[in-house]
Amino acid sequence: MLIGPIRMDLKNLPGPTDLTPDAFLDLPAALRQFLWWIILERAVTCERIATFLDVSENEARALVRELDSHGFTEQVPACGFPVYRVCLVPRRLQPPEELLRVLELLG
Repeated sequence: MLIGPIRMDLKNLPGPTDLTPDAFLDLPAALRQFLWWIILERAVTCERIATFLDVSENEARALVRELDSHGFTEQVPACGFPVYRVCLVPRRLQPPEELLRVLELLG
């Protein structure tokens, strides 16, 4: 059963985090596998999570709350009911060096 290792992974994390692509790759295996499944599905209901993990919908809802408290998932409405997706923070683009030099000259 995958839910046990996922919960252990969540307990061992330091706290909420910005889930960048690099941070995603550094996650413990079970949590990374589960979040990757959600990413591939784009968005999932608690019912789909329960089926995927072979747990009750109440356990799936509790897991979603835990994931949300760590900043890994967000709830969005779809066709009148909630679905959940992974909150990946895009890599911030660095301004070109020439622009940085111009800003330094102006500042």
